[in-house]
Amino acid sequence: MAPLFLQGLAQGIIFCPTVIFMTSTTHPNLMSNASVSGVAVRFWTTTIGYAFMQNLQFYLGRKHLFSMSEDLTLTHPLFYKEWISAFIKNSATYRYNDAMLLSAKGITAKLSVQSLLLANTEIFSVAAIISLTVAVCTLLYIPVRQHIRKNRRTGFIFRIR
Repeated sequence: MAPLFLQGLAQGIIFCPTVIFMTSTTHPNLMSNASVSGVAVRFWTTTIGYAFMQNLQFYLGRKHLFSMSEDLTLTHPLFYKEWISAFIKNSATYRYNDAMLLSAKGITAKLSVQSLLLANTEIFSVAAIISLTVAVCTLLYIPVRQHIRKNRRTGFIFRIR
C-alpha cells in the first residue's frame, strides 16, 4: 500500500506541474495537443519506468541470490544452524524426504527475501543519489544563470579576488 501511495504522490508532484506548464505556455489553439502530449508522456514514462525497475529488480535479486547461496554447505556454521532448526521443526510432523524438501524450500525463501531486500536497497540508493543530484542542479541553475548573465558584460564569469 505504501509504495503505491508514494508512486502516486511522486507522479502528482512531477507530472501535475509539467502538464500545467505545458498547457499554460502554449497558444490556445494548440492547448488540446499540449494536454494530449502531456498525458502521453506521463503514460509512456510510467510504463517504461515500471518495466525498467521490474527488470532491474529481477536481475539484481537473482544476482544477490546466487552470490549468497554459492557457499551454502553444511560446513558453514550459520547455514548448519538454520538447516538443523528447520529440519528438526519439519521432521516432527513430516517424513524424512518431505522434511528435507520443506527445509530447503524454507531456507530458499529466506534467501530470496534477503536478496530482494538487497536489490531494492541498491536500486533506491542509486535513485536517491540521482534525485539529490538533480535537485541540487535544479536549485543552483537559476542563481548560476543570473551570475553568468550579470558578469557576461565584463568578460569575466568567475573573478579571482
